[in-house]
Amino acid sequence: MIALAPCVLTINAGSSSVKFAVYRVGDPLSLELHGKIDRIGLEGTHLIVQDTATGQQESLPVAVADHSVAAMFLIDWLEGRKVFDAIRAVGHRVVHGMAHAEPTFVTTTLVGELHRITPYAPDHLPQELGLIQALHHRHPGLPQLACFDTSFHCTAGIGIWHWASNDAGGEPDVVMACCGDVPTLETLAAVSILRQHLPELKIRVVNVVDLMRLQPELEHPHGLSDTDFDALFTQDKPVIFAFHAYPWLIHRLTYRRTNHDNIHVRGYKEEGTITTPFDMTVLNDLDRFHLVMDTLDRLPQTGERGLALKEQLKAKLIEHKHYIDQNGQDMPEVRDWKWTAQ
Repeated sequence: MIALAPCVLTINAGSSSVKFAVYRVGDPLSLELHGKIDRIGLEGTHLIVQDTATGQQESLPVAVADHSVAAMFLIDWLEGRKVFDAIRAVGHRVVHGMAHAEPTFVTTTLVGELHRITPYAPDHLPQELGLIQALHHRHPGLPQLACFDTSFHCTAGIGIWHWASNDAGGEPDVVMACCGDVPTLETLAAVSILRQHLPELKIRVVNVVDLMRLQPELEHPHGLSDTDFDALFTQDKPVIFAFHAYPWLIHRLTYRRTNHDNIHVRGYKEEGTITTPFDMTVLNDLDRFHLVMDTLDRLPQTGERGLALKEQLKAKLIEHKHYIDQNGQDMPEVRDWKWTAQ
């Protein structure tokens, strides 16, 4: 029997799908087959597979209620294919790696780190981790490699987080920008509040890794052209920018931009004391509640509903203050917060 040439399996789990492909190792790689399980947890779920060599497509209806069932179904299906015996490694697309940017072999330590940061990518990380663990359980000797979108995002230095945005590529009502881990978390929490209470608002989330991308291209080699900057931040919509340092720095970097007058930065105001982590953000007006109220102040179209939400958040800040005074820690809804918006 002729031995099959080594192959690599690649997998990418999304919010309602799992995509996969098998490549024959060589220079260049040769695509053997690719497919997906789509509409996971919905009606009309199918496994669709395209065989590159024959050009034939196979479509099978499947009953998979969630990603864990889909993972086991996919592994069973692959094991029934001759090509599975040639698979020597599995590569996973992982949308968020926090400090990880370069491809990394999956270890118990890495899996633990990824579990801790699932709130930053709740539609993808849990599903991909489930696939990683299911494959390890069935084939513990098969090497698995995590390839991070963090690498692309860090290289780009700035970008729209489409999974957290709902402007669907159109013109947003507001841009919620963030730079730094705590400001990013508070921005995401603020966006979730706005989307829950005012779902008709079109919100764009822009995350910044490289501050020099905010400068004009003639001022710094990493700088964006005016066209590219406007494509992210618009020419006339309000921008609420949460920053992990002094707000004036963002204004200095963007003062030549078309929409500079609409950029409102919240950052460190040299306010602080011995208190809780969330209260430090409150003292500097960088918390989720202040960010939402700042947004509402610049969106008059929210009307009475916006005013009512502001009053709720003012009460929530009072509740927060009472809670930390009595308990010495942040409220459970703050310290245990996770992204749930769809």
